[in-house]
Amino acid sequence: MMQGMWSGKVISVIQATQEEGLLLNFDICHKMFCSLNVFEFIRREIQNQHREDCLEYVKKSLIGKSVTTQYNKKMYTIDDIDFSTNPMNSFFDDDEMGLISFAEYYKRKYEIQIRYPNQPILINRVEIPVQSRQEEKVCF
Repeated sequence: MMQGMWSGKVISVIQATQEEGLLLNFDICHKMFCSLNVFEFIRREIQNQHREDCLEYVKKSLIGKSVTTQYNKKMYTIDDIDFSTNPMNSFFDDDEMGLISFAEYYKRKYEIQIRYPNQPILINRVEIPVQSRQEEKVCF
């Protein structure tokens, strides 16, 4: 399993008080990463099945971890894993005004062909500040 590290910086400017003016915060940060993708990890754990609670172990190992998707290079946090749902299941797409499978959605939006149609769904809950509710996002 190949591992590496990304180095970067975080810069922020805040208004402290009227007398103090603006404060500049400059932090150096690092993020460790592993090149093993989530599906490979899940498949490896299920195939090894050293544990009775294999699916719970997979959830415990992955929930809260950050993942980067290959199709849009964005980083998401895994909030849950739905082993009862896969890319062949459908959801209501507001843009299409109807039901569409996750696989078809990713094919249309990102030109991606899902290679493993039985893989579980990773769930990322995103805060929507305007309505102050959570919305679930799915990533493969």
